[in-house]
Amino acid sequence: MIRQSFSGRNIMSTWRTPNTLRASTTAFAMAGVKPEDVDAVQLYDCYTITVLLTIEQSGFCGVGEGLRFVREHDLSFRGNFPCNTHGGMLGAGQAGFAGGMSM
Repeated sequence: MIRQSFSGRNIMSTWRTPNTLRASTTAFAMAGVKPEDVDAVQLYDCYTITVLLTIEQSGFCGVGEGLRFVREHDLSFRGNFPCNTHGGMLGAGQAGFAGGMSM
C-alpha cells in the first residue's frame, strides 16, 4: 500500500477519521453542547446512507448503530428527532428544486 503525505499528515489516518466526526466534535465544543443536547438536525442528504452515516459520525449514536437509532426515533417533523424538516435534497432538492440555497 502506498502511503502519501498530505500537508505533513498521513493520508491513511485522515481516512480513518471522517471529516464529519472532526467537524461535529469541533462544532459541539464551540457551542458548549453535546449530541444528546440536540433535538433536531438539518443534515446533507445527497443519498439516504449519508443521513445514517452523518448521524453516527456526529455522535448521536455509535458507529454501526445508525439503523437502530433511526428505527428507535421518529425523524419526521412531528417526531422526537426531526431531521431535514424542509424535505432535504432527497425530498425537495433532487426532485427538481435543486440547490443548497433553496434549503
